This record gives sequence, structure tokens and C-alpha cells, in this order.
Amino acid sequence: MYLQQFLLLGRTTTPGKILKTKAGKDFGVFDLSVKEYKPDDEVTQYFKINVFDTKQLEALEKINKGDLVMVDGKVKLNQWQDRNGKTQAEIQVIGFKFKVIK
Repeated sequence: MYLQQFLLLGRTTTPGKILKTKAGKDFGVFDLSVKEYKPDDEVTQYFKINVFDTKQLEALEKINKGDLVMVDGKVKLNQWQDRNGKTQAEIQVIGFKFKVIK
């Protein structure tokens, strides 16, 4: 059980790829667009999904751009200072599980 749970259903905007942390640990990443439908409007939001689970990493390489994917994870806020000293922020999703829905 997670104290925080975040579910997303959307289409991938990038294929899944595996990268390495500075410590040399593998992790996966893909981008997901999620549409929110309102009575008179449609809003699209974009999320960066990071995956660290070994089983999920194996499945990650099968994700293609445009796939419909459901992600179960948690949200993390990353903050940093840019070159001009201005504080920047990005919402990152740590995916515990994901499933490609065809």
C-alpha cells in the first residue's frame, strides 16, 4: 500500500528508453500526454514518467510513441536554480507499475 497513489491514463509522446543514474543504476523514462475533458474545453497535460523496477524496465523497451498507457505511481516535485538564479520546478511521476493498453 502506498501513502500516495497517482493514476494516469494517456498516450506516450516518446518511446520508452533506459538510462543510467550518476551511480550507474538503470532507470527508464517516457513522456505521457493526458487529456482532461471538460464540457466546453479539452486540456492536455504532459508528464515525465520515471521507472526504476527491474521487471518494469524490461517492459519499458516495448513502449512506442502513441501507445495508450496506464501508470500507477507517485508524484515528486523537483526544484532547482537555473543559471540566472531563478527557481525552477518540475513535477515528476515515479511509476511503480504501468500497462500498455491496446
